[in-house]
Amino acid sequence: MLAGIGLGAKTALSSLAIVEFVFTWNGAGYGFILSIATGNIAFASAIALVFAVALALLDMLVRVATRAFTENQ
Repeated sequence: MLAGIGLGAKTALSSLAIVEFVFTWNGAGYGFILSIATGNIAFASAIALVFAVALALLDMLVRVATRAFTENQ
């Protein structure tokens, strides 16, 4: 169950830029696409790094929680 929650959260985070662009919501994903379109590579790199760290932390959290719950059984 935790793996499914983690996968859903990773999918939501990874598709954030596309959803924000389609619905023109002002957020990190929309800013990422606009920064690429305008050539602001430094800002695009910073947002990409934040997304990568968030995905890595989420993956680590799911793995630790899964291990903690399976060791107790």
